[in-house]
Amino acid sequence: LEGEIAPPAATGAAGEPAFYAWKTGGYHRNRGVTASKSAKLRSQRRTLTTDGREIIQPVYQQGELVVVELKLTADKKQEHIAVTDLLPSAFEMENPRLRQQGVYRWLTGSAEVDHREYRDDRMVYCLEVPAGRTVTLHYLVRVVSRGRFLRPAASAAAMYHGDVYAYQAGEEIQVLDRDAQLPFRYPPSLHPDCKDPGGER
Repeated sequence: LEGEIAPPAATGAAGEPAFYAWKTGGYHRNRGVTASKSAKLRSQRRTLTTDGREIIQPVYQQGELVVVELKLTADKKQEHIAVTDLLPSAFEMENPRLRQQGVYRWLTGSAEVDHREYRDDRMVYCLEVPAGRTVTLHYLVRVVSRGRFLRPAASAAAMYHGDVYAYQAGEEIQVLDRDAQLPFRYPPSLHPDCKDPGGER
């Protein structure tokens, strides 16, 4: 959302006033691209292709399926951590039974959680982060709309301790037509011209 949204004017019959409720919702376009910050908890969000390649340049193709990976780490055990990852309007939640789809067998280490919700506009988890370990979460989204969008920040915070939190900065993303040529958007080690014998091709 940007600026103020004025409610419509309305009057009843014969000039009598009409009564209505006006409600708007959204995510401020200037609050999504901020620096990551954390306290007693660390987080990382990555976007992967369905064959496991990390997408570091946020350019997508309409109709594409991508895997969102969230990682949480804490030096001390942290309980009742609520994780919320808001989706940009270009993304749509896909089949939540990710593990049952054989094509994604390369996914390993997805954590067991106390609670999860697949909502229209966000992914929500509630879980525990053990001391000195990394908790990894995955879910699948489809890219449905062309254009430029703001991807909101991902948040993780202890429900009963305000000093335990981690916010992963948002970013601007671009979605191209399904027939458009995508730019190279992966780590340099995956580039066909990379001479590193240890890098993937």
